[in-house]
Amino acid sequence: MRFGAHKKVAALFEAELQRLGIFYSKNADGSYHLVFNESAKATILLDDLVHEWKRNPDPELVASFVRNVIGGATLSRLTWEDAQKRLRFTLKPKSVLDDPHWKELGPFGISLTPELGLLYYCELPEIESRRWVTPDDFESWQVGAEEMAMKASANMGELMSEAKIEFVPIAGRRFAYLSVEDWTLKASLCMTSVFRKRIREEFTWPIRVVVPAIDYILIVPAEDEGLLTRIAQGAVNEYHDADYPLSLEILELSDKGIAVVGKLGP
Repeated sequence: MRFGAHKKVAALFEAELQRLGIFYSKNADGSYHLVFNESAKATILLDDLVHEWKRNPDPELVASFVRNVIGGATLSRLTWEDAQKRLRFTLKPKSVLDDPHWKELGPFGISLTPELGLLYYCELPEIESRRWVTPDDFESWQVGAEEMAMKASANMGELMSEAKIEFVPIAGRRFAYLSVEDWTLKASLCMTSVFRKRIREEFTWPIRVVVPAIDYILIVPAEDEGLLTRIAQGAVNEYHDADYPLSLEILELSDKGIAVVGKLGP
């Protein structure tokens, strides 16, 4: 069984390399030596990928792995001039950040609430992937965490400027949500200053927000607890059904900052 899975994954891996025109050779121990250009080379083992394949035998898993390998080899040493244009942030549940795999990756992030954190990354559209920012990058770029975070926030603010704030009327009241081109950014955009400015101008302030998944956000006036209770079940269902769930915390955004004022359930 193990041999069959490994053989299938290896065949897909080699086919993807050939499709992308990447030179490779296979070593005696089963590893692969890849050559991207004169300065970018890598030695790859497929054991972890085979393990993932056994749980989810999807060809896209192999294609994604190859994209990440390419990104790691060719885009791992971004200059600050290049990196600052790519910087973004994303919400992540604290449970994920506590996972040994994430701790090994060592991404730089900050805590927002008991259940949510913010991680920073560089967008890599060339390979349809992303690269997490780590503390080592600060030394390489010769910038501090604060400067990096400010640039990421500015980039996210530009994306929020292009988003649409949509409204849904319900019994003489209304709640809001975001409509964005990149669904992976929907929930995270509420952490930008541009979101706060626009929601104040186009809706109301302060507000309460629920982000049960990275592609789902509910926004209601802070004083209208009854409205949030009325529409909460959709958010709860989304949290339990989503591929990338976040939290059922109720966040109040005000001039004082971010506060957790409750939690949806069950």
